[in-house]
Amino acid sequence: MEVCLTPLEMACIEESIELAIKDTYALERLVWTFEKNLLPEIYRDNLKNWMLAVHFCGAYLHDRAALASEFPLITKELQEINAKNDLNLLRAKQDLFEMEFYELEFYLKRMRIVILYHGKQDYVRVKLRTLLRAYGYQRRSAKLMTFLKQGMERYGLVSFLRGNQRCDIEEIRLDDMISFRVMKQ
Repeated sequence: MEVCLTPLEMACIEESIELAIKDTYALERLVWTFEKNLLPEIYRDNLKNWMLAVHFCGAYLHDRAALASEFPLITKELQEINAKNDLNLLRAKQDLFEMEFYELEFYLKRMRIVILYHGKQDYVRVKLRTLLRAYGYQRRSAKLMTFLKQGMERYGLVSFLRGNQRCDIEEIRLDDMISFRVMKQ
């Protein structure tokens, strides 16, 4: 699976951590500079396009009604531009949103961005049961734990129990408090 942080996801992250506009610019610049491997290829070489796409998505999150009324026209214009220039502007892979564990995938992306570029702490602490319940999972299946473990590897996250004891997410108890940190590279 391709690792990708879409403009819409970035806008959602900014919205969820309630950043001031000045801070959103700084965060977008940091992510573009240091996390290019997470961005869709179309944005890796152009900071301006990345920021415009994120702000377009942010505007959508703030004023959905206005944008929804204009969206058919915007989509038509983008399709015309794409056809003329062989580009794919503001694309988001549909299969990403249909992915079985999309919410957890987004949570891991958000966790990495917050720990590295926004958080005042270098970790996120949560009980495994709380994490699973927040995303609608009642029990931990082997498939879910495998996905979570692979996602942690993808985003460079490691889990620790209290006392900085490194742990395997598949082997801990549901009520254990775990801390996620980003591995030093």
